[in-house]
Amino acid sequence: MGLQEDEWNDIAISAAQRKRDARPADAEISGVGWPFDEFQSENSDIPLLSPIDVNLQALADVKLNPLVFDGHFTAEALTKIANTGETVEVRLINPELTPTLYGGPLHDEYIFDSMHFHWSSGSSPDCLGSVHKVGGQRFCMEVHMLHYRAIHGNKSEALKHQGGLCAVAFMLHLTNIENPFLARLARDLAKIEVPFSCTPLEHNAMLCCAEAAAPFGYVTYPGTLVGREDNLNVVWIVYPSPIGICCTNTAPFQKLRAGVEDMPSGLLTTHELADRPVLRAVP
Repeated sequence: MGLQEDEWNDIAISAAQRKRDARPADAEISGVGWPFDEFQSENSDIPLLSPIDVNLQALADVKLNPLVFDGHFTAEALTKIANTGETVEVRLINPELTPTLYGGPLHDEYIFDSMHFHWSSGSSPDCLGSVHKVGGQRFCMEVHMLHYRAIHGNKSEALKHQGGLCAVAFMLHLTNIENPFLARLARDLAKIEVPFSCTPLEHNAMLCCAEAAAPFGYVTYPGTLVGREDNLNVVWIVYPSPIGICCTNTAPFQKLRAGVEDMPSGLLTTHELADRPVLRAVP
């Protein structure tokens, strides 16, 4: 019998606390405005939603501590995948090995919840399915790693608070060079073609994003979960430099059956920034 959600979260948070107690404190870096302080919009009439179009030419640099992915990319952290009827979702099998995210724009430890994918439902392998744009350009696919702030105890509670969640976004673009981790995951998708099916893996599916998960060079801004309007409950971390995926590895995503008709397309409207800060993290 599997663990209940509360039991899982308790184990994950306890494991994160032990790791936090064992490491030295981060250096103090101060600044003015978000992310050092809560963001207060001067125009409450405009909902501050995600996704956005990241304009690399208009970014302000912000000096931050290194962003640390603690445990995301270890071979021991075995995962399972599920066809949710809307996406492919990746979760950990062992809560003791739940990864944490800290540093960068984050004021606290954030606990890994899940990872999921966005892609186009079109039949062509070069269809563009990312939800964010970078310089007006969409990418083949987009991967999101969701985390919740440890002090809130779970994702549902974190949704009620500004900055309660952190979403890390990785872009995928078509290339002729095969990413071995994406290739292995793509082969496993045949096991979950049916909606609401799930299968354990003998590897860590998060390793497909390891090459891009740098401590600096990402873009960060306050926003929402995609498709929701809970203002500013998410700290977004977007890596604009894409990871390569070959067309033979995108096809299995497009073959997945959805709960209703096709899997939804990633082509969502990008939202205006209004007066939100969009920052590039530098050492």
